[in-house]
Amino acid sequence: MKIIVIDAILNPLLSLSDWLSILIFATFIIIITNLIYKFSLDQKKVVEMKSRMKEIQKKSKEAPNEEKMKYLSEMNDVNSKYMKMTMKPMLITMIVVLLFIPWLNHNYGDIALKTNGTLVITGQNMSYVVGDNYVLIDGKNLTNGQMFKVGDKEFQVVLGRKNKLSRVIVRSPVPLPITGKSWGWLAYYFIISIPLSIGLRKIMKVNL
Repeated sequence: MKIIVIDAILNPLLSLSDWLSILIFATFIIIITNLIYKFSLDQKKVVEMKSRMKEIQKKSKEAPNEEKMKYLSEMNDVNSKYMKMTMKPMLITMIVVLLFIPWLNHNYGDIALKTNGTLVITGQNMSYVVGDNYVLIDGKNLTNGQMFKVGDKEFQVVLGRKNKLSRVIVRSPVPLPITGKSWGWLAYYFIISIPLSIGLRKIMKVNL
């Protein structure tokens, strides 16, 4: 039910290219989470606390060994207050993310393959049969690791303990650890979220 409601809100994104729709989705989520932090945290106090922590770190480095514990204790105290202050907005943002992220997996996630059945991709119905080290989709014989394309949607055949069509959102020019060259929605979302978060936080002047 939750997916249906969110799908109705975000449905226009499905008409765009996969990489673009996920980029817009990620931007939307990051803007919402930044707004939560901006208006639920005392931004001036955050700046003061972070400045104080930097000051303590500097003094600790310059202090003789017998005085370092004093600064460590003070750092822990400030850090504890900071964590308590950010706990509430952190929980709210987690709820927001948990509400919306399943929409990505629902629309851009992998397709599990049983022994046989029917696939529906971009409105096309295709029958399939999984055999030993191959899958037959509408008469096309595909082996493990082979690419399978339907319109502008691309999948990689994964056969083994779990048989599936792994959705490929973006192809990287160079292979990366874990993700390789073919990125699914989760890898793509994670990679683009890092620069988006940094950039939007600066634009929106959110101190965290």
